Amino acid sequence: MALSKIDLDKAGVTGTLPTSNLDTVGVAQGGTGITSGTTDQFLKFTGTTTIASAADNAGTYVKLLGGSAGSSVTHNIVGFVDTSKYNNYFIYLSNMQGQQGNAIDFQFADGSGAITSSDYWYAGHGWRSSDNAVNLNGESTSQIELMAPNDGGANYPSCGWFYMTINPNSAVDGKTIQGMSWGYRVDVSDFQICNVAGWQNDTNTVTGFTLHATGNDATTFDYEVYGITK
Repeated sequence: MALSKIDLDKAGVTGTLPTSNLDTVGVAQGGTGITSGTTDQFLKFTGTTTIASAADNAGTYVKLLGGSAGSSVTHNIVGFVDTSKYNNYFIYLSNMQGQQGNAIDFQFADGSGAITSSDYWYAGHGWRSSDNAVNLNGESTSQIELMAPNDGGANYPSCGWFYMTINPNSAVDGKTIQGMSWGYRVDVSDFQICNVAGWQNDTNTVTGFTLHATGNDATTFDYEVYGITK
């Protein structure tokens, strides 16, 4: 009579089972139900009794850089762009000091430094606590006014955040930013908030970005850079 079932527990089988003749082990038997997975993916239940490899980490914010920028007119934050993993990046700036009533200008950066060609376009709008408007705009300029003019002194640090998108499939306008800044202006005694968005009409390979105050005043700030997984 042919054997239809062997109770391994009662048979006292020990050691490691060979895998050459084994099919995938199902979930009900304590396995995963799959033979392999994909790099950077996780295992999850599909709603049935099987487990499948899935990109559960898509959309996750991964911290790439962070620190305090020392006193300088120009700040280069580069080397974090990796379009094989991230097309979108989130940058948070806090404790900004030293603006002296100047805007903070943004430029994309490549392997040679800031991209200064006059091919930036941007528009921004904000409001002051005195019920007055703040407008930022430019066409074919050499930078984007990322943060509205604030005082930025020790007692009045400003803050801001922005998203940076690097689309390697776009031949021209694949590099864009959109963000918000807020802070206090001593010269007009106003608290203000401003939104801005811009893009660069260029095909340079981007590695990061550069920030500097419009009036060339030295600034300091804390920063965090995150990549958003595809």
